[in-house]
Amino acid sequence: MISSNHTTELDKILVKRLWANEECPYFDLIMHENGKVFPLLIVSKDDSGICVMKSDSWTPISEVPNIEDENKLNEGFAAIFSKDFPEMDLRVSCGECFSSGENGFISLSHLSSGDLIWLAFFVESNPFNSICINKELVVAQSTDGRIFSLDLKNPTSVEIVSLS
Repeated sequence: MISSNHTTELDKILVKRLWANEECPYFDLIMHENGKVFPLLIVSKDDSGICVMKSDSWTPISEVPNIEDENKLNEGFAAIFSKDFPEMDLRVSCGECFSSGENGFISLSHLSSGDLIWLAFFVESNPFNSICINKELVVAQSTDGRIFSLDLKNPTSVEIVSLS
């Protein structure tokens, strides 16, 4: 994706609207409240079951192809597990997506307002059924046993460990 090097107020509004409607673009991504979308690609995978997905660039949400076409979006987030951290005004949630049973999401939002901080969406993760904050990481487990770890404050990549 070729993109601008900045986001606008429109991008922030689009992210708010997508979050309120439980929607996001339908590809592996991390979407931030400031309107930045980080498309995720596999950058390494080894025989021990460790896979790293990373984004080497971001694009404003307004420049994502078909962002206004509801038929091209993931729709519906069903939180299977949430945990609140009142002392940090945070809620971490994870679960499945209505678009397909193999989709999953992890989100971080403000506990007081419900506003999104970031959302990670995965096309083939399977639903997530547990989540925690471990120091500076958000760690979630999918129903197929894989562990997904993302930076709490500014995720642009994810490490996936297969336990099988």
